[in-house]
Amino acid sequence: MRPYLLLCLFFFSLSSSAFAQKRIALVIGNSDYAQGYLKNPLNDAKDIAGILEDLGFDDVTLIEDGSRKSMLKAVQRFRAKLSSNTEIAFFFYAGHGAQFEGDSYLLPLKTSIASTADLPIEALRAKDILTQMRSSGSRVNVMVLDACRNLPYPALKRSGERGLARIDAIGRALIAYSTSPGNTAADGSGRNSPYTLALKKLLPQKNLTLTQLFNDVGVMVDDSSGGKQTPWVSSSPMPRVYLAGANKQKPEENVVTPLIPAIIDTPVTPPRKPYEPEMVSIRGGTFMMGSPSSEKNRETDEKQHQVRVKDFWIGKT
Repeated sequence: MRPYLLLCLFFFSLSSSAFAQKRIALVIGNSDYAQGYLKNPLNDAKDIAGILEDLGFDDVTLIEDGSRKSMLKAVQRFRAKLSSNTEIAFFFYAGHGAQFEGDSYLLPLKTSIASTADLPIEALRAKDILTQMRSSGSRVNVMVLDACRNLPYPALKRSGERGLARIDAIGRALIAYSTSPGNTAADGSGRNSPYTLALKKLLPQKNLTLTQLFNDVGVMVDDSSGGKQTPWVSSSPMPRVYLAGANKQKPEENVVTPLIPAIIDTPVTPPRKPYEPEMVSIRGGTFMMGSPSSEKNRETDEKQHQVRVKDFWIGKT
C-alpha cells in the first residue's frame, strides 16, 4: 500500500475517534446540611448517576455533599470535558435551592447565609452552570434541578422569595424543575424525592424523547402529589434525542437525530405531536463541488465533482 494511503487511513481513524459523539454527565447530591438536613438528595444523585451509566453515558461524575469549592471545581472539570463532539451534556442537582433578584442558586454545604444578599457569594448560580455548558458547543444541554426543598435558613424564609426563579433555555437546552418556579418541592418519605422517583421510573424507557420524558415525569409527579407539586420545564427547540434509545421497528423514531440530516430516498411525513416542530420536505438535487480549472491558485485537491443530495426533512421554523 502506498505511504500516502496509509497516512490517510491513519488520520481517518484519528478523526473517527475524535468526532465520536459523547454523553457526559455531572450529578450532585447535597443532603448533610448543618441547617436543614435533607434525607434524600444523596440517594437521588446516586440513583440517577447509576441509571445514566447503565444507559451508556461515556462519563458520569458524582459529587456527594459538595462544598462550594468542590462544586465549582466539578463544574469546571465538567466544562473541560465538553466540546462540539458532545452529544448530550447532562447536569443533575438535588438539594437546597433558593432565588435572589431573579436568579436561582444551588446551596452547597458549609455555607454561612445571614441574608439573601449572601447567595451570590456562598452559593452557585444555576444560570452560570448552564452558560458553561452552552459555551462548550455541546449539541444538547440538559439541566435537571430537583431543588427548592424547605429552606434551612431563616433569612431566606423571611425574604418571601420561595423556590427557584425561571431560567430561559437558549440554544438547544432543556431545564427541568422538580416544581414550578416560586414553589417548593417535597423531599419524600421513602428513599427518593417524588420527582427523582418518577425520573428513575421513566429514564430507562425506550422511545421517549427528552421533551416526552420530562413531560411524563411532570404528569406523574403532579398526579402522585394530588396537584400539590407540579414540575415545570423550560425548553428551546430540541432534536429528537432518546436517552434510552428507540426501538428499531419504529423508523420514524430514530435514536438520535444526527448532526447532518440523514439522506433518505423517499421522505415519509413524520408523525408530529403538539409539542414537536412542524417538518417540511426538502427536495434533493445535484451540484458541482470544488473549483474550476480556470481558477487562479487552484489546489490539486479542489477538482470539481458532482455531489447528489437526496430528499430529507427539516424543521419548518
